[in-house]
Amino acid sequence: MTIIAYKDGELASDGIGFTGGRRVRIPESKIIRSENGLLAAAGHGGDSHLAGVWFADGMKDEHPKFADDDDDPMHLLWIKRDGSPWFADRRLVFTPLTTPCTLGEEIAKAFAEGAMAAGATAGQAVRLTIEHCVWAGGEVQVERISADQP
Repeated sequence: MTIIAYKDGELASDGIGFTGGRRVRIPESKIIRSENGLLAAAGHGGDSHLAGVWFADGMKDEHPKFADDDDDPMHLLWIKRDGSPWFADRRLVFTPLTTPCTLGEEIAKAFAEGAMAAGATAGQAVRLTIEHCVWAGGEVQVERISADQP
């Protein structure tokens, strides 16, 4: 499972995944930076990797073929360079969101959203969620969006 949080230009994620009923550290970050901003992925690991490669390559080619896995669907949070958050599933049809916003297991999302409502940054909210929710873990990755960053 995953917790990803975005607030005030800061995008943060945890660093674990689940496979075969086990928590495992994932070998790559859940947040990818490209010329188009930041992309964070939750859900199916293979699909998340393919979406990250597509995003890192500038979203120029047709998007990759994703698994038809309704048990572990992929969800993406794209933070555009202007700081606006956009959500998509495996169809890659992006729709705008309000901030702050989260991706992940429902209970982890609720916890992180509560922490941010109480004043925590996105990074602090992810750290607190890791400390208090079984569906999150590992190291916290924090990235900031800026219109002048490539």
